[in-house]
Amino acid sequence: MLFRKKTEKPKNPIGLVLYNYDENLKKKIEKIITAALSKSRLNIGKNSKMFKTVLDDFKKMKDDISKEKLKVDYRSDKARDMIVEMIKDTEDIIFALDGESLINDENKINTIKELQKEINEKRSIIRGKLRDVECDYY
Repeated sequence: MLFRKKTEKPKNPIGLVLYNYDENLKKKIEKIITAALSKSRLNIGKNSKMFKTVLDDFKKMKDDISKEKLKVDYRSDKARDMIVEMIKDTEDIIFALDGESLINDENKINTIKELQKEINEKRSIIRGKLRDVECDYY
């Protein structure tokens, strides 16, 4: 029999939020972003429902790692701040995509590309910070 490889969720709260962020990005948002950037037509009704659930997930993630709920050391605090910034950038991408077609809007396409670039840079920095803290997911 063939079994699907089971991935274990991280035990570190910051690692868990990053894991959930990556899952939301890969499974729900990434295909929509690539379709929008390739200037194909988007299903507005389906995407708006998907974006609503993703935004709710992001709100929960930000609440889970808020400074009031989670007390961590200085290095983890920097990683937490970068994760929150990364979530805000992704929310900006969602707001740019929601409800509109990007076929003729070069300004929004450039904005989305810049935000994706910033997210990738922050993700690589976070990866290094979480290795330093010996987190179980980076």
